[in-house]
Amino acid sequence: MTATNDMTVSNDVSRYADRPIAFALRFVYRRWAAHAAILVAVLAAVGCSVGTQYGIKLLVDAMMRAGGAENRAANVWPAFGLLVALIAADSVLWRLAGLIAHSAFVGVTGDPLANVENLKKVDFVMKDGKVFKQQGAHE
Repeated sequence: MTATNDMTVSNDVSRYADRPIAFALRFVYRRWAAHAAILVAVLAAVGCSVGTQYGIKLLVDAMMRAGGAENRAANVWPAFGLLVALIAADSVLWRLAGLIAHSAFVGVTGDPLANVENLKKVDFVMKDGKVFKQQGAHE
């Protein structure tokens, strides 16, 4: 990205300084695929978290069933395997959502929630680990 493009992007974003909801919607619209992937990963992780509760119930029920020790062990291992799989999937999905979400980051000076004008003071822009605008270059 050249210096001219930097200025164009900065000026384009600055026009949203007094409209934070429009700015957020523009951001989501321009990165709809990443936001959709994050939403799917978070919903699946929440599903795994809820499923973990049922996995624990299934494990307890399997341990309480009548029968010999061999029969009980045969019922416990599948329930334990399901519980471990749900916990692992929950962890992986939360990490995946975070990995997708970190791909674009805009740094501003000050708290934009306290003062929307701070969105005009962009210190740097980073996408996919590459810095496009350096600190101190705000207009």
